[in-house]
Amino acid sequence: MPHKRLSDITGHGDDGYTDLLGGVRVPKEDARIEAFGAIDEASCFLGLARSLCSSEAIKSYIEQVQRDLYLLGAELATAEKVYPKYGQITEQNLERLNNWCKEIEDNLVLPRAFILPGEISCSAAIDIARSVVRRAERNIWRIVRQGYSQNPVIPRYINRLSFFLFLLARWAEQNEGKQAKLAKHNQP
Repeated sequence: MPHKRLSDITGHGDDGYTDLLGGVRVPKEDARIEAFGAIDEASCFLGLARSLCSSEAIKSYIEQVQRDLYLLGAELATAEKVYPKYGQITEQNLERLNNWCKEIEDNLVLPRAFILPGEISCSAAIDIARSVVRRAERNIWRIVRQGYSQNPVIPRYINRLSFFLFLLARWAEQNEGKQAKLAKHNQP
């Protein structure tokens, strides 16, 4: 049996609808599509960050987060009739993320004011991913309030992830001997 070409299975969304995992068709502007689209976007920016970082430890953290985001995105994209067939983000994922936050924060000098992202390429890409994660969080809360999300860990994980990415970006800068610039010139 010949292998299907990707170009043969695309184009079904030309009518403004797309499929969730499980075959349910929804409008492309559906909150679930917005949420897992933002998750995919965040993972892509994290991929960019991973390619720019010199620290193997930071690359490892990013890769694991990307794997979590893949799982989380698939969970958000799953129709209720087949949920949770495609896996779930669990308390263990959240606990690991919380532990990473503690580890990094213990070894980091954090600015006590708002910062200007972009001190190094790696941290800039992580900060872009962080801002996309925050957008994803807003979309996820819309899904939760609409009754589509069945996993209470998802909004907690994604909230914690934005903090983790803030820490990770600052750590990347610190590892390169840099410090984030403060947003206001007159701040100590």
